[in-house]
Amino acid sequence: MRITVSFLALLCLTSCGPDPQPEPTPAPVDQAEAPAATQPLVPALPREEIACLARAAYHEARGEGKDGMAAVVHVVLNRADSLAYPDTPCAVVEQGNGRSCQFSWFCDGKSDEPRNLIAYERALRVARAAATGELADPTDGATMFHGPQVTPYWTASAELTATVGSHRFYRLD
Repeated sequence: MRITVSFLALLCLTSCGPDPQPEPTPAPVDQAEAPAATQPLVPALPREEIACLARAAYHEARGEGKDGMAAVVHVVLNRADSLAYPDTPCAVVEQGNGRSCQFSWFCDGKSDEPRNLIAYERALRVARAAATGELADPTDGATMFHGPQVTPYWTASAELTATVGSHRFYRLD
């Protein structure tokens, strides 16, 4: 019933009442002169890149909630910004040789399609917010992380920058 009412209200907004008057077209603004608030903080990423960020967040931290997902997304973004890794989120997520990958879920032979659509929608929202600069980096620039069940060899030479949920985040200097 609520959906029907909302749908009818939406229909009425577009077809009920008098025809709306056209909005005046604003004069074009030179981007160099535009106020800082109107310029995006970060260039928009293509939809495919957002999907790669969301899949990483989903597979690595769907049980960690928004904060855990944001931390994983920022690791991928931090790697894409680093000269030591590929330069796009998808290239970072897919990095590996088929047997050994940066993200084990990517090359484990199982489907990478999300099964929990609610968690995946949350991952998409987090990925979009992080990619546009709306969501701060809780990892303080980390490019590596691991879960509680392992202690990788590289932790000895890395700086621990944050613990978010059950994951520990590091920066290699």
